[in-house]
Amino acid sequence: MNWLSVLRRWTMQTLHAAVLGAALLGPANFAAAQTSATAANKLPPINYTRSSSFNLPINMDKDDRARLSEIRLYVKTPTTGWQIQERGGPETTQFNCRVTQDGEYWYTLALVDKGGRMTPADVNLEAPHQRVVIDTSLPVITVEPSNADGDFCIRCIVQDANPDYPTLKATCRTPAGDVPLEIVPNQPGSFRVKGADMMRYPIVVSVRDLAGNVGAKEVYVRDMVGSALNSSPPTPKGAATVDNKLVPPPPPRDDLPPPRGDTLPTLPKNDTPLPPPLLGTETKHAGVQLINTTRASVDFRIDQEGPSGIGKVEIYVTPDKGQTWQRLGEVVNKKSPAEITLPGDGVFGVRFVVTNGNGFGGKAPGRGEAPHYSIDVDSTPPYVQLKSAELNAGSGLVDIRWNASDKNLANECVSIFYRTRADGPWALVAKNVKNDGVHRWAFPRDAGGQFFFKIEVSDTAGNIGQHALAQPTMIDMAEPRITVVGVTGVRP
Repeated sequence: MNWLSVLRRWTMQTLHAAVLGAALLGPANFAAAQTSATAANKLPPINYTRSSSFNLPINMDKDDRARLSEIRLYVKTPTTGWQIQERGGPETTQFNCRVTQDGEYWYTLALVDKGGRMTPADVNLEAPHQRVVIDTSLPVITVEPSNADGDFCIRCIVQDANPDYPTLKATCRTPAGDVPLEIVPNQPGSFRVKGADMMRYPIVVSVRDLAGNVGAKEVYVRDMVGSALNSSPPTPKGAATVDNKLVPPPPPRDDLPPPRGDTLPTLPKNDTPLPPPLLGTETKHAGVQLINTTRASVDFRIDQEGPSGIGKVEIYVTPDKGQTWQRLGEVVNKKSPAEITLPGDGVFGVRFVVTNGNGFGGKAPGRGEAPHYSIDVDSTPPYVQLKSAELNAGSGLVDIRWNASDKNLANECVSIFYRTRADGPWALVAKNVKNDGVHRWAFPRDAGGQFFFKIEVSDTAGNIGQHALAQPTMIDMAEPRITVVGVTGVRP
């Protein structure tokens, strides 16, 4: 029998949190042209999902199943060519799929009749029946100050494999309600900051990706520009070094909806709390572990292990104090410590979920579930702008002025340096200076009249921001004197 007249195009029906709905439907209109050479160029549309496990159901008439000996599922992964993933008998109604990494997966079904003939005969000559992109990672947003037509702006950079840029938005959360920021024309990801409210209240930047993952970042404009906002116009783009970017931590975002999909079940609160991460420069504050890298090593202990042993250990992360949870990964060897990579800067709650050898337990945390531990990732150098270095004629000292801000600044975090040649070594002006915005320096009188200046500001996570004045400061305290050397008469 020609099974091309029985197979029908395998079409995607639905995508949701745990099940990928797809089917081989009914008899008789899978076009024979599918086997032609041109079919390989007619790829089906991509379907996106944030679930790493799903079912592929197969709907087929009972009479057609009676003529089969086997149903095969072929898969092409991001790292391998076509291969058989699973075989089933004629009675098979679905295949259960689980992937171990994000990426694009191709799926094709093949039918084998009782004579051993497979249709299609060679899956390499066929376009895939289904294309599925698995994306379990939250978008990461970086926010930095910028300028457009003299207006202070924020520029939002999205890091994600499958971003949905039209969903990017910035909203100021005022007591009177949310106020959307104006998009800057012809500058993707840029928003104007207008009015006192936007300087005073937090701005929430959010974006979805095509799989439904939600990323968000909350920033304060006053922290970006420091005290300069109260006394001077917005800092033009390029006035500070490019690396001087500020990304404040994200407080709870109850106003943001959870990602598309089913609500995750609640996990019983009977797990043992975890010890703190152990990687990177760290400072403990307010019950949150501060590190300056997105990679962390987390020690954990599993209690009450039964005779079936441990089936798996999964890690979930929340960027908003348990309002939404995303699966971060799985501890492959099920042993401590777990090496994790967090999505970016911000405060993230981490929770471990354990399943025994019989599959008992292992429920994902639900909305409002408390994390085992919270980690504050701050890998961003402090924002710093060296404004000026000028001789104070009255005191004979050099006034060095700057702006610096960061969510984790130390008490005495400023160091200032000078040199007398553009290519010369830096010498110390002062170290462990408070961030008061000005330092008066008694410069060495024998060092020459030309001075270059640089400032460094450190935070408690170990990041250092720096900025140097491009042009030297000329310091000249020589008082000119005049001596009359002769007089000559001038005829009218």
